[in-house]
Amino acid sequence: MRTTSLRHYLGPPRNGYWVRCLVVAVAVVANSIPLAMAGVSGDAVVSDLNITLHPATARLEGSAVIMLPDRFPTTAVFRLSPAARISRVWLNDGPAAHRHDAGRLVVSGLGAGTDSGSQRRITIAYSAVFNDPVPEMPLNTDNPGYGVTGTIGAGGVFLMGGAGWYPALESHANQMIRLNVTAPDGVLAVTAGRRVGHDTNGGQTRSVWEVTQPVGPLSLSAAAYHVAERQVGPVAVYTYFKKGSADLEATYLGASQRFIELYQRRFGPYPFPKFAVVENFFPTGYGFPSYTLLGTRVLRLPFIPYTSLGHEIAHCWWGNGVFVDLASGNWSEGLTTYVADYLFKEMAGAEDARGVRRQWLRNYATLVAPEADFPLSQFRSRTDPVTRVVGYDKSAMVFHMVRKRIGEDHFWQGLRRFFTDKRFQEASWDDIREVFSEVSGQDLDGFFKQWVHRKGAPSFSFDKVTITPADAGFRIDGIVRQSGAPFDVAIPVTVFTEDGQHRKILEVSGVEAPFSLETRQLPVKLALDPDVDVFRRLARTEVPPTVNTLKASKDLLVVVANRWQGAAPGILRPLLVSLGMGPATMVAEARVRYTDLAGRDVLFLGVPSAKRLFDRLPTALALAPNGFAVDGTTFDTDGDALFTAFPHPVTEGKVAALFHPLSGDAAYPAIRKITHYGKYSTLVFTNGNNRVKETWPVTASPMEFFFPVPGDRGKGAS
Repeated sequence: MRTTSLRHYLGPPRNGYWVRCLVVAVAVVANSIPLAMAGVSGDAVVSDLNITLHPATARLEGSAVIMLPDRFPTTAVFRLSPAARISRVWLNDGPAAHRHDAGRLVVSGLGAGTDSGSQRRITIAYSAVFNDPVPEMPLNTDNPGYGVTGTIGAGGVFLMGGAGWYPALESHANQMIRLNVTAPDGVLAVTAGRRVGHDTNGGQTRSVWEVTQPVGPLSLSAAAYHVAERQVGPVAVYTYFKKGSADLEATYLGASQRFIELYQRRFGPYPFPKFAVVENFFPTGYGFPSYTLLGTRVLRLPFIPYTSLGHEIAHCWWGNGVFVDLASGNWSEGLTTYVADYLFKEMAGAEDARGVRRQWLRNYATLVAPEADFPLSQFRSRTDPVTRVVGYDKSAMVFHMVRKRIGEDHFWQGLRRFFTDKRFQEASWDDIREVFSEVSGQDLDGFFKQWVHRKGAPSFSFDKVTITPADAGFRIDGIVRQSGAPFDVAIPVTVFTEDGQHRKILEVSGVEAPFSLETRQLPVKLALDPDVDVFRRLARTEVPPTVNTLKASKDLLVVVANRWQGAAPGILRPLLVSLGMGPATMVAEARVRYTDLAGRDVLFLGVPSAKRLFDRLPTALALAPNGFAVDGTTFDTDGDALFTAFPHPVTEGKVAALFHPLSGDAAYPAIRKITHYGKYSTLVFTNGNNRVKETWPVTASPMEFFFPVPGDRGKGAS
């Protein structure tokens, strides 16, 4: 259907509801607060917002009528864009004292309400231009908003809550908003709350929404959308897609229904009247209260309806249903990652879940240098790889460790109680600690102090492991060492024997912890935390060279093969930008010596003629100037491109990488994709489409000890 009629929802016009103009006569707007809000609590601020969008000039015209409750102070402070031009600020029937500076509109001299229940009414009329440049095909996605907070154009409208596109009251949680957006014919607007309807008349389309829950500053999206919908119990589920994406409507409606039903069983009732999947005109992936905003290219990625969509819907509980007390750290991204992205892998199988946890540790070891690390209590939002890994990966792993510590039933019971107790309230890490402590009966103060308020992670290794005959079989003794400032950790020690495995939980609180185990069968291997249930900093030998390893480089040398000499800058600049890296030193292959590579990470552009540079290339790869092979499959067309990271030819602990496009046309489509495959060692693209993605195996770990062969058993080992 094209639109949903307002009259279908509201019946004929009443109480001046349809009157729309920039400067609103006070006598009319005094009666325009919708009847749906007539029964709100006495301390609520009720706002009637009227917005007109002018995409051709990137301009917005707005009027707001704000009704203040009796107990409201004599000064009101609003967030409103510094670029806004204010044409009127009235208090009741006359001008109000106000000042507008640095994005804050302060209206003073409001007086006080009366015991009889009369309200003070502020009327604000303004206009503003929002034209942040929008990335058409961004190379780097570490900042999910690309710096865009507000833009109005022919392709669509994107206004973040922080853009100041309407007068947003700063410090009053109980706010009820009725929003009416007028736009060109066919342009529908979407925001939080309940959809009242859309109506087209006289060449203009109006969208009306009511927000009766405390959701914080509103964001707004608008475009020429087609709407599809279905009902999931009391929840209305919508897709607002452009015409070219209509084939995806059923997929996203069905996936949204499945996720909502899944999470309701896990967390409690869905907290909003609707959920909408809204298409954006640049490649975002945002979760707002009761809707998600996904770029056109993002919508078409085949995995999004089954993975990332679930992450955004989970935010309706965590972050948008229970608010984050940012002063104490943003816990919602880690929790949402754990109960969405991770949970889906866990539902697929234990090995898939273990692989996710292992990757979190690899990301931390690769991308978070000790000097760049920070505690979870200081995480606010994702802006780069370091903040992403700490705020998402480490945080998710902390929730995993809580779950392992208090048990399955207590963990999910705690989340349900947390949601019930803190719904539409700010919550902190301390609140999470308290609820998990209460449901489990455990004192978790030390745990949360260590993992939330302290930066870093422990590192472990075996030492002085011996095996001796025992009455019932064999006795294993040894020490678990912890480097750096010690953490208090309960870590599993597992002995693998010829007939199975035996597990013991070891409490490690200092630099070393002795242990002793007995087995009936000959032990084959000793392993610390083989299921990857403890957050730690991996040893260098546990992290294979990957795209992420190169992204973490601080001192990169680029060696340019002869065939790419002229084109190198045009390829390297977007490649380094996409990887989030700074400038690099570039040198031609004819001018580089083998010893020049020592102590520096190196990226080869094309295959140099000196074969010695690739002595440590894995045997699965074969290189030639005009082609390459991976696992025996040859790639030699102009559309093929290889990116691989491998052990450094000179210096242990450094990384080498090769970008080998077989033509200039193959380079750029691959460049845009490489950064999204950070956990892989080798990637092959054909015309920008991924053909191969592999990660080199780990061959050594200080967390493992292999016992001698049977002929050496009596000698012991260390």
